[in-house]
Amino acid sequence: MDLSVRRIAVACILPVVLVTLLATAWAGWYVGAERGTVAALGGQATLQASTTEALSALSAEIYALDTLGALPDEVPEELDPYLTDSMSLGAGGRTLLETADRRGAAALERLADADAPMRDSTRRALTRMAEEDLARAAIGRMPDGASVADYADAVTELQASFASAPASTQAAVDALVRLGESPPPWRRPGFVGALAVLWVATIAAAVVIGRSVARRLRRAGERLAAEREHIEELSRRNSRLLEIVDASRRVASGTDMESVADAVATEAASLLAAPAVAVYLLDGAVATPVGSAGGLTLEPTGAAGGMLGRALDTGAPALGVVSSDPALPGMSPVAVLAAPLIAGRRITGAIVVGRDPGRPLDDQDAMELRLLGLAAATAIEGARAHRSATALALTDALTGLGNRRRLDDDLARACAPGAPRPVGLVMIDVDHFKNYNDAHGHPAGDEVLRGVAALVAANVREQDVVYRFGGEELCAILPGAGPAEASGVAERVRAAVAAHDFPGGAAQPAGRITVSAGVACEDGPEGARLMAAADAALYRAKREGRDRVVTAT
Repeated sequence: MDLSVRRIAVACILPVVLVTLLATAWAGWYVGAERGTVAALGGQATLQASTTEALSALSAEIYALDTLGALPDEVPEELDPYLTDSMSLGAGGRTLLETADRRGAAALERLADADAPMRDSTRRALTRMAEEDLARAAIGRMPDGASVADYADAVTELQASFASAPASTQAAVDALVRLGESPPPWRRPGFVGALAVLWVATIAAAVVIGRSVARRLRRAGERLAAEREHIEELSRRNSRLLEIVDASRRVASGTDMESVADAVATEAASLLAAPAVAVYLLDGAVATPVGSAGGLTLEPTGAAGGMLGRALDTGAPALGVVSSDPALPGMSPVAVLAAPLIAGRRITGAIVVGRDPGRPLDDQDAMELRLLGLAAATAIEGARAHRSATALALTDALTGLGNRRRLDDDLARACAPGAPRPVGLVMIDVDHFKNYNDAHGHPAGDEVLRGVAALVAANVREQDVVYRFGGEELCAILPGAGPAEASGVAERVRAAVAAHDFPGGAAQPAGRITVSAGVACEDGPEGARLMAAADAALYRAKREGRDRVVTAT
């Protein structure tokens, strides 16, 4: 080739090469800058997820500390929404605390990576607890790593960050979208046309670079969508956790066992959108229904059958879709979930949920029902203990009859408007009981009182209630009994006692153990007046010779 031609070719090609190199260098710089922008915007977009996770973990940690009794009696009002009234998770409290502590520490790392501004108190509250602090919390003592004030400051700061995060997150998302929709300069017609005149290779390089950037933007968009979905899932889980906490507080506030069990069933039905829920308590080999929602008609069932039996046997939730289940009679087919009620280390019963088989229950539902079950078991056991304590407070220890306190309460109800009319009252006294005690001793006298109480209870009507009034005196309320019927009941009691062969009875003045009875009846009763009339009739029976029934006139 001629030198001049070569020079001309080099002169023509050199600018093209220089422009190409400059364009390539500029394009490389542009891609790097855009990559940094995408990374920065992606980090901003995920900030709400980290804030949400930190707030969720911190609320669970406060809740666990409260159930373990580690928080002081007086706490800042910022912590009130995360406290519980009477529910205790027992051994599960430390597990919940450790899980929440790990989650909070992980969220703290992500917030630090995103350069999120945080107070020192928030860092202390989210920092991973030492083993000795976990051990202190497990025995009801506040950990040393963070104070109650730190938790209150952290909750306030994270709530403020959570409230402001959606706006900054949306701004980052919008910026990424605009970045993806705006084409780079080398894909604009004028620029591409100019490069095509100089060198076709420049166009090819621009196309390659453009496609590479587009792929990166698509991937960034996919990551952003995944992060957004993750944020929404965290928000849903946090909301569900708060729903469970609120439901646990509501069921823990009652003292009547049936009312508490019905409340548990209602809360479970609402939580899982289930039309039917039953609460069973374990009684040996039988599961007895104590509460329900959805209008179920329930009967005691064997503790070994269906999903209920599996939950009682394993201590873990059991779920599936079956043609029928004995714990949910009348539902066929049905999607069933049974979660055990565990008080301390003892399985006391189960919650059984039934739903349409087209909407089967899953592991997330099982986890939520189990959390509710932890509170429900404690609440039901508390109500059961309250019932037992109340029954003991109203029962005479010697005879097993109702005591004077229960007599006063029941008599007031029997005399209340709307109760059956008339009302009969029988006062009964063991004749010459002091003579018997003096001759045979008080233990023998106690046996006589127990025997007389049993005879009285066996000879009144089914609807009548017998009480120990005090000493050797007994009393019976006879709802709806007129003078003739009440006197007949009292006479039947007197005859039964007189016919019974009590040890040492032959030494009594009458040659046997006998009782005297006073009867009073009123159509418009007033408790004190009715008792005074029956007592006066009893004293008349004593004066007239004992071993007889006298009716007040």
